[in-house]
Amino acid sequence: MLGVLVLGSGIGLYYYLRIIYRMFMPEKHSLPYRVGGVESVSSYAVLAILLFLLLLFGVYPAPIMSIVATASAII
Repeated sequence: MLGVLVLGSGIGLYYYLRIIYRMFMPEKHSLPYRVGGVESVSSYAVLAILLFLLLLFGVYPAPIMSIVATASAII
């Protein structure tokens, strides 16, 4: 049983470390167009709003919990 756990952990570790390794490797070819990276005021505004909501509901989760409780009572 322990051997199966160690083997499974090794396979999972290999899988995730391979992803991290590929993220930091330089690209072999460059694309002729730009992918992603839209830098505009609206994208920064959306990120700021999401960050604010994340911090707000992370510190004070009561409003979200009441919505979830109400929704689960309806279903």
